[in-house]
Amino acid sequence: MYDFLSGKVPGGFALYVLVILLIFLVLYNSSRKNDLFTPAKFKVWFLAVWAVITLGYFALWVSDPPPEVLNRYSVFFVSEDPAAEWVAEALNQETEAGIQPFRSPTDFFFPMRWTQYGGVSGSGNNSQVRDRIVRNLPIDQFVLGALRKSANGHILQMTLYQSGGEVEKTSPEFRLEADNPFAVATEIAAWISEHLQVKLDFMYQMPPDSLSVHAKAAFYAKKYKKSENLCVSTLMQHPNHAEIQRWQQFNRIRLAGIKRTEEKDRNPYETRKSEWELMLMEARKILINRAKENIAANIDDPVLDNMIAESFIQEERFAEAEEFLKIAYNANPFNIEVLENLSLLHPSRYEDLSFSNKRAILNRILEICPMYESVLVRLVEDLLQSVPVNQAPSQKVREYLDRMLALNPNSTTALMLQGKYLLTIFDYRQAYQMFLKADSLAPESELAKYNLGVTAFKLEEFSAARGYFQEAIRIADHLDSHLYLGVIYQQDGNFEEALERFRYRVANQIDEDDYYAVQAMKGIRECLKELNIPIPE
Repeated sequence: MYDFLSGKVPGGFALYVLVILLIFLVLYNSSRKNDLFTPAKFKVWFLAVWAVITLGYFALWVSDPPPEVLNRYSVFFVSEDPAAEWVAEALNQETEAGIQPFRSPTDFFFPMRWTQYGGVSGSGNNSQVRDRIVRNLPIDQFVLGALRKSANGHILQMTLYQSGGEVEKTSPEFRLEADNPFAVATEIAAWISEHLQVKLDFMYQMPPDSLSVHAKAAFYAKKYKKSENLCVSTLMQHPNHAEIQRWQQFNRIRLAGIKRTEEKDRNPYETRKSEWELMLMEARKILINRAKENIAANIDDPVLDNMIAESFIQEERFAEAEEFLKIAYNANPFNIEVLENLSLLHPSRYEDLSFSNKRAILNRILEICPMYESVLVRLVEDLLQSVPVNQAPSQKVREYLDRMLALNPNSTTALMLQGKYLLTIFDYRQAYQMFLKADSLAPESELAKYNLGVTAFKLEEFSAARGYFQEAIRIADHLDSHLYLGVIYQQDGNFEEALERFRYRVANQIDEDDYYAVQAMKGIRECLKELNIPIPE
């Protein structure tokens, strides 16, 4: 409560209490020594000053209130036997579908698969990483199910952990037979429902085989082609399996999105549908029919509604996308995939969902899941545009990055963003260290090399900068590295080499607003002048 009242107010709640106490003592002492300052006047003056200070404090607090204190609960199953990993993953997938997505406006289910969004894949199987996430996120109630091999199958035992990682209760041992591992699924569900809130119809709908489990896991790992192939293989054996048919269409929507980004400039007068548009239309038709069936049966399916909305977003049909996103959001306001798609709409589309702007949605996602790297990049780079002119964004950036690095110290994304932030506030030495650490974790990252080159350039260590820029070009022909190399060669008096770099950068101009291409044009003029070559009109 103290931290919540302190919020982002300078000095916090303690300063507010101290100021009120000092004013009380000063006025009270004056009333004792001055006969004209009667006790009645003391009360009036104290109440008036207290009201003014309180209103000022409240105004500051309201202008940038602290986030809500969120409580998370989660379930995760792991297996020490690689042969049973698919069984653990099946239990994860089915439990996620059966758990109540939220219990109150501040208490919600946190699927452990979300850790993949922060580059922490396999965190459930790494006990040290898992414990760090559970403690630092934090997750207030956490059920861990551990599978171990036995003579005729596997033994499953679940443990309920409370906030801080303290063991509260351990389940009895459940025997999972090799030929029918889910025969005791009802008993497993019953034990979970004793400790976590589940849906009224919670019952494991266990998969027909391991292929369907791997198909869903591949989808969440963004391996959509692999997932689609696994769906096809499953449907060859179980052609009427409605759940796998649904996931097959999810993959087609994501694959259509990839084809859309790969499509070259299209003739605006072309009337024929492209391949990705046809894929979207076919997948959406099937999923909309499924959504109609859900409405008739009064079934909430935020994942389905979100994927339909995503298909509309890819075609920039935002009005249709909005309708499905609102249904999905109302069913589960803590679904970060739904929130991310909401952030792609025009602000007027989500104002009635209590979000004032796009930044508010991105901020909400990071409150729910601070390790969501793609959203972290979008929000931090947006905030960096106001740093260091405005110190409020600077404080936000530090909070987001410190939280992310506490959850995943080896996040190259967070380290790179930390380096960019330090560059923005002119702390070049510390920025250099951040980029060095990112480079050690991702030695073939052209962005790490480029940022190291920029930082070394600002530190006037031009020899080191040249090496980093050359590496960035070797790895991925990083365009802006050509510009910086041109400037370094120009400073060294090597105008021919500088001219070559500047011309290459201009030849690869991204668009009309390409700032670095404009700078390269200026460099060309300067080099031509130094070489006594006539400048073309």
